[in-house]
Amino acid sequence: MDNLFFVDWWDEAGSRLFGQVKEGFNSIIILGAWLIWKNCNYCVFDGGTPSLTRVLSAFREEAQQWYVAGARGVSYLLALAGWLLLPSAVFEMVVWSYLSIARQ
Repeated sequence: MDNLFFVDWWDEAGSRLFGQVKEGFNSIIILGAWLIWKNCNYCVFDGGTPSLTRVLSAFREEAQQWYVAGARGVSYLLALAGWLLLPSAVFEMVVWSYLSIARQ
């Protein structure tokens, strides 16, 4: 896939999912993109240093809050995984999946 854009990857990856799994996947993508955006803003406007560790930590905290708040898709995915995968690990898998497809 030449010139695979994020939105194209998201559409392709999501097309194979259904129901609450798709809801959870979309929620994780939105949460991850929002946290990356916040980190970029922190770096640009507050002079911070880019940090994947900071983003993953924030992702873990936010995903757990979404779970507790009852976000159906996120709750379903985390329950399905039996919490064996930490929320940040789920996010990392999504990022690596995108990167591996984009390199093809």
